[in-house]
Amino acid sequence: MTDILKLGILSVSIVLVAIQFKAIKPEYGLYMTIAVAVIIMTYSFTLIENIIYGIYKLQDYLHMGDYMPVLLKITGISYISEFASDICRDTGYGAIANQIQIFGKLSVLIVSLPIFEILCKTVSGLLG
Repeated sequence: MTDILKLGILSVSIVLVAIQFKAIKPEYGLYMTIAVAVIIMTYSFTLIENIIYGIYKLQDYLHMGDYMPVLLKITGISYISEFASDICRDTGYGAIANQIQIFGKLSVLIVSLPIFEILCKTVSGLLG
């Protein structure tokens, strides 16, 4: 809980300073905002390592086989595309942000196709 408190205080502090810079030099506020976003994302990656370890332990119990790496890839694609599109949208490049989101969704679709294929084979095996 203290980590989220630290990140929250850091984020609000930087945003307040960035607001002050917005009147003088708008680009400095933008740089500060991007820097905080990168810091938070970097810290999030350290937490994701613990989550991945826990997921692989669950995989051993649930015997999920090939599904877990696909789920992790989908999660990573989602986080990265959301992060990049939010930065683009915050800087005023909404069209690029939308294209990043579309590319992320298509990437998730491509990565999940093998699972969809297995599902279709399973359903067809049950029906016929």
